[in-house]
Amino acid sequence: MILDAADPTKVIGVLDWEMATLGDPLMDLGSALAYWIEEDDNIIMQQSRRQPTHLKGMMTRNEVVAYYLEQTGLEIDNWTFYEVFGLFRLAGIVQQIYYRYYHKQTTNPAFKNFWIIVHVLHAKCLKLIAQYEGEILFTNRVQPHLQDMGVDAAMIEQLPSPIQAVIKSILPKSYFGQSAPKAEE
Repeated sequence: MILDAADPTKVIGVLDWEMATLGDPLMDLGSALAYWIEEDDNIIMQQSRRQPTHLKGMMTRNEVVAYYLEQTGLEIDNWTFYEVFGLFRLAGIVQQIYYRYYHKQTTNPAFKNFWIIVHVLHAKCLKLIAQYEGEILFTNRVQPHLQDMGVDAAMIEQLPSPIQAVIKSILPKSYFGQSAPKAEE
């Protein structure tokens, strides 16, 4: 709540706790761009799109970041951190929505396959980190973690073809021992 400075007993505003933050504005930019779906994003993300950010003439995520930095005078050396933060935050929100659907606390059929989106967001985060840190990080740190959870190349091969294609387009090609096919557009 925002209280009147002259009369602290008077409420002059109510803020949404998860949307009103004081801190690094780039965290908000990363969170906003997690929803920004581009024309070349994979089919699962395209199907989850809720705004027309994929249309010709719309700025790309990279263009939005460059414009924002230019307008604010801010400088960053690791945009990946903010991008992954936004995607991870979105994955938490999507997981919470799917949990409610799964436990019949909501019945909107649009939420039925949100569990897939959670995994795609997770894989996208891993890919961004691997691109920033290098494939050695993925091979030495992330791949063993995925395999400990039972997510290996053999398990991925058992998934439906469209989901396989998306995952294979996100994870490093070396994870599968051969070239991974590009996700269907």
